[in-house]
Amino acid sequence: MVVLGRFEPAFALLAWNEDTERFTEVARYGVVYPGLGWSTGDLLVNREGHIFVSVRHEFNQSGYITKFEYNHQGAGGQQGFFEIARSEVGHFPSRISFSQDEERIVVCNTGGRSVEVLDAHGLARLGRFHTGDMLPLFAHEIRAQTAPYEAPTEVLNEEEIAEAEVEAYFLAK
Repeated sequence: MVVLGRFEPAFALLAWNEDTERFTEVARYGVVYPGLGWSTGDLLVNREGHIFVSVRHEFNQSGYITKFEYNHQGAGGQQGFFEIARSEVGHFPSRISFSQDEERIVVCNTGGRSVEVLDAHGLARLGRFHTGDMLPLFAHEIRAQTAPYEAPTEVLNEEEIAEAEVEAYFLAK
């Protein structure tokens, strides 16, 4: 189990102990130093065990998503969490969610009133959608077809596809 702290911008890896019937903390990682105005918003773990954390700053409304992995073996004798990617994502990222295939991350920037789609491997921005007056709290990628299929009339690149998928979600509401 992975647990995220909000005002102490850290997360902890917990393991269930069947003998004591309690969780024990295996490792803890501070994403940024506490007391500097940073807080965490959300946490995701993919099938490969990579941990994604949204971090935001309370004063300047900035924020980013960071991707970590846990090294059980200890490369060169080191065991623990290692940051493997980071992306600036906009203004005060709150909630994050995976696409169905876990290839993309959908980020709700509540401070910037926008939704961004990031590549889950290197956290590169694939697309962005401004929500106008709507404060984005949750967003999920929809893959199911709810209407009869209509053949596309133009060819879109990956960024345009990601933007269209996010926009379609909000229009369906």
